[in-house]
Amino acid sequence: MLWLWVVVILAGIIIDYLSSDVLFVGFSFGALGGLVLAFLDVNVILQFILFSIITILFFFYVYPKIKRKIKVDNIGTKTMEQSYIGRKIILDENVEDSVLIKFEGIYWTFKSVSGPLKKGTQVEIIGIEGNKILIKK
Repeated sequence: MLWLWVVVILAGIIIDYLSSDVLFVGFSFGALGGLVLAFLDVNVILQFILFSIITILFFFYVYPKIKRKIKVDNIGTKTMEQSYIGRKIILDENVEDSVLIKFEGIYWTFKSVSGPLKKGTQVEIIGIEGNKILIKK
């Protein structure tokens, strides 16, 4: 029975590594419990019972907490464009309604939501609408 538990442990780890889901590692923890009982020469039925209990506890208690933690950690990532919002810049050109301006190495259409703006005016980026950067004085 030792080989079976080792195979389940390795399979769970390999599948989790390939899928990046942390789901199958629960089987690995359960198999580790079964492996310990197999080393102690405990009955096979008790090995499977411990395997089942540990695996079920992992799926219902540990796995949801890990998934929430992973989800929370990924929320804080902004795209390059989202990081522009709130920045203040000085205009290189006059803006009547919209104008093409090179910003951060990329040509963007700047659209004023507060009317015409003169060159040299400090403006704030308030949003992005498609390929347009929305600005206000």
